[in-house]
Amino acid sequence: MNSPKKIPLFGALALQEGHIDEANLQSLLREPLDTTHDDGSVSLCNLCLKRALITPAQAQQILLLQSYRELRNEDEALGVQIVQSGLADEEVVRYALECQSQEFVAERRLPRRLGTILAEAEVLRAEQFETVRAAWVKASRPPAPSRAPKPAPPSAAPTPKPPPEKIMAWLIVAFGDGIGRRIPIGPKTVIGRGHHGDVGFPDPKISRQHAQIEVDAATGQAVITDLGSRNGTHVNREKIDGPAILQSGDVIRVGMTALRFESGEEPGEEGEVPASGLRPPVPAAPPPPRAPAEGRNTLPPPRMGGNA
Repeated sequence: MNSPKKIPLFGALALQEGHIDEANLQSLLREPLDTTHDDGSVSLCNLCLKRALITPAQAQQILLLQSYRELRNEDEALGVQIVQSGLADEEVVRYALECQSQEFVAERRLPRRLGTILAEAEVLRAEQFETVRAAWVKASRPPAPSRAPKPAPPSAAPTPKPPPEKIMAWLIVAFGDGIGRRIPIGPKTVIGRGHHGDVGFPDPKISRQHAQIEVDAATGQAVITDLGSRNGTHVNREKIDGPAILQSGDVIRVGMTALRFESGEEPGEEGEVPASGLRPPVPAAPPPPRAPAEGRNTLPPPRMGGNA
């Protein structure tokens, strides 16, 4: 028994808008459709025009709606990534998507992209959105055919630092290089640029020795301290001025990199970031809002020098 042919998006929208009926659609689907460059929508559109089932104006209207649906699906998935990266609140992203929808309905043309709306509202910078989008596109691509690995040239990369003997907590990359990467940390861990820290990132906005996390072996309490970095250290979007207590689920931002802190010897299952860095395209609830900076549990600032 032949499985039913998948309906191209153009056909589904033409049926939804009332431009063709079910009988016409099934008749069209019996024809061979070119799916080289898309799901067959362009080929189906040409068939509809050839059979005079729709007018050129109706075809243009359906193609516009199809482009908007594809744009919208991508921006909703990117909105999930922006929220999970701690770059914007879920309510802000939802409002931006609602503005996008209203623009399309009112103007009947492709609206501004989510990144443009958020950048114009000064919620995030355009390059931050493009970084999120590039990571999403890379993770969405089908895996390339496997090839025999080439031997690495000597000294091609610095030898990675061994994991700590005693794992006290975890950092999970929520935004930046290596989204989804889980990093075990010990009693004392320095976050820095490149090989300068116990945990290093190629982020140019991160100082060589940017911040330090200390975890008390007896109580499990974790404290993060900025080491005089050039761009500061933020916890849940609050810039810390001295040592600050971390709680499981807190989002730490150093430079343009966001890290989720998870306490314990194993990373928590709840809220776990998949290896692809993506979740199903349903906006997840953000962590509960924290008290203003002055309400955060703080410790007296240490005496230490800074570097860039």
